[in-house]
Amino acid sequence: MHSLKQVIINFLFREADARTLALLRCLLFGWLTIQTVYFLPVILMPYPAEMWRPVAMMLWSPGPPPHRLVFLAVLLLIFSSFCATIGLRTRITMSLTVVLSCFVFGVTGSYGLVNVHVSPLILAAAVFMFSRAGDALSIDSRVKHGSQVVVPPAAGTDYGWPIQLTKMILVSLIFAAGFRKCTGSWPGQASECISVFLQYKYHIHSTPKNVESMAHLLVLADYQWICALLGYGVLIIETGSPLALLGNRWLTCFFIGGFFLMQLWLTLAAKTFLSFPWLAMYCFWLPWDSWLNRKPKRH
Repeated sequence: MHSLKQVIINFLFREADARTLALLRCLLFGWLTIQTVYFLPVILMPYPAEMWRPVAMMLWSPGPPPHRLVFLAVLLLIFSSFCATIGLRTRITMSLTVVLSCFVFGVTGSYGLVNVHVSPLILAAAVFMFSRAGDALSIDSRVKHGSQVVVPPAAGTDYGWPIQLTKMILVSLIFAAGFRKCTGSWPGQASECISVFLQYKYHIHSTPKNVESMAHLLVLADYQWICALLGYGVLIIETGSPLALLGNRWLTCFFIGGFFLMQLWLTLAAKTFLSFPWLAMYCFWLPWDSWLNRKPKRH
């Protein structure tokens, strides 16, 4: 038990560059801003009260909130997430973004709409609001130093634990999807499951949106051996994803990179790249510290 505790501590409290955490703050909250703006037509559309089925984040509400309140919350969310992106009153605006995101996307989720895939961004933002993500690459740090040259703080565990915890959040979501498949019919019917999935993705995207690039999904769905290969590949990648936390580059490339490529393939085929919330989460696996501290070669 002691050794397991030490492994967890060593994993979570790794040192990281302050600029890495700040850069990931910019990517995370910037992408959340883009998601909110992208979904504005859906979020602001009035829906009949009969559609209201509150999700967990909205169980406190006795009924659908007024449309004006939702409109005000969306405007404040865009403003606060943008401020968090540029590092203005960073801790306050990150916290405000989390609260408003839970409300705005909780409302749309309660109408059966946007978009469960936004949840990882909100969870990651909740981690960041307790962090020192505004110590570098922010207006706050610029104001704090005044006219002096801004020197980034030394690397430390204060800048590492939010990154590591966010990785754990992503992996836990991927693993949960794989575990649920293992307890269902997927292991014995991987080919049939992936075939149905491909047909489902085609019909919900291609027909209403006239996205012809999805037609190849129907072709793939007709080949049982391809569907079996894809189905068991998905199962292996999802259930094995915790191995990516070991820090081995090849394990990370296989499990996280494999899952990313699967999502990216469907996103590009459906032409829904701007509604790909997980994109910002994958950025946490890139070697930012190495890139930021790479010394130029001398000629």
